[in-house]
Amino acid sequence: MDVGIIGGGASGVMAAITARRNKNNVTLLEHNSKPLKKILSTGNGKCNFTNKTVDESFYGEGQRELFNSVYSKFDLKKTLEFFDEIGIVAYEKNGYFYPNSEQAKSVYDCLSRELLRNDIEVICDINITEIIKKDKFNVIFNDGNILTFDKLIIATGSNAMPSSGSDGSGYGLAIRLNHTVKKPLPALCGLKCEGSDHKILSGVRCRARVSLFVNDLKVMSDEGELQHTDYGISGIPVFQISSMALRELDNRAKVKVIVDYMPAYSVEKLREMIDSRFESLCDTCVSTFLDGMLNSKLCEFILKKTCYEPYFNNMVSSLNKDKFIDTLINTVKNCEYIIKGHRGFDNCQVCSGGVVLDEVKDTLESKLVDGLYFTGEILDVDGKCGGYNLQWAWSSGFVAGLLE
Repeated sequence: MDVGIIGGGASGVMAAITARRNKNNVTLLEHNSKPLKKILSTGNGKCNFTNKTVDESFYGEGQRELFNSVYSKFDLKKTLEFFDEIGIVAYEKNGYFYPNSEQAKSVYDCLSRELLRNDIEVICDINITEIIKKDKFNVIFNDGNILTFDKLIIATGSNAMPSSGSDGSGYGLAIRLNHTVKKPLPALCGLKCEGSDHKILSGVRCRARVSLFVNDLKVMSDEGELQHTDYGISGIPVFQISSMALRELDNRAKVKVIVDYMPAYSVEKLREMIDSRFESLCDTCVSTFLDGMLNSKLCEFILKKTCYEPYFNNMVSSLNKDKFIDTLINTVKNCEYIIKGHRGFDNCQVCSGGVVLDEVKDTLESKLVDGLYFTGEILDVDGKCGGYNLQWAWSSGFVAGLLE
């Protein structure tokens, strides 16, 4: 059977290897000059390719049924066995799996070698303009050439990181094949916030808990290293809430993030500490009151939100103690940031949205077009940071490549 795979990213390559191992003739079509370009930048160049804690909770609620079905056929154990088989020595750090070389290039090299070993035809620098399904699939290129396949897998990725070749072109192909595409939006990205305070905090990194509120209802939270930027907030905990934040913002909801800058301290414990501090530092300047507690830029920011500017350079003893402590605790534990948007697809790792899941079977074959399969990020599946999106790529690529 002649199988065409459009897209040479992680899921497309996995689908190609699987289909070839099942004795099909496989052609991989890639519009970059070579496959797997995006894999080289994953995990800050180290390629966190899966995680010890993979389960449905790391994906969106509407995605979990399909994820479970697909993952059951190619789970963590099978993923690690596959990478061991092709030459990757894996190591685990805090549940995250990396190649022992700590180089994404190792994953790139081993997968590229596997394409060669399996005699998979790879055609690069192509531009597909149309797909016509009759008895077979006719894939038409911009130069007029046509390739014909018995079955076709679309693995073109999303709009995320277009510099890697993920330009969203597959969405148009899916739509022309009568599929519905949920609007793609950036995910795993920083969030732009209202206000002008961000330049003051730009560059500050601190451990914090971030909580996402939609129309004043708390919907999720995460804890880790928060990064302040000149446009708003970033870092892993922000990435983890960004998909839902931007989807709700696109739905015109009121979206905000509440930051707890001292998550290890309860309100009661923090009050006790600040009360003691107030007594011991009563003869010092207000502007130095938080020195030693938090990043110096953050200390200044919080104190200026807590005190009126004229009091900032007064002695601590001049303040109304109870009012000052109440306001300070609220600022430290409940600092509010109003979310206004994102910085585009160039600055996100993956996208939410894509081909709607109701239109594909558990095998990832289209319910609308016989012999057509989708895999990877073109589908409306996006996971959290930590190797979960690459795990979806491996699992979905394997299942699509079975061509059941």
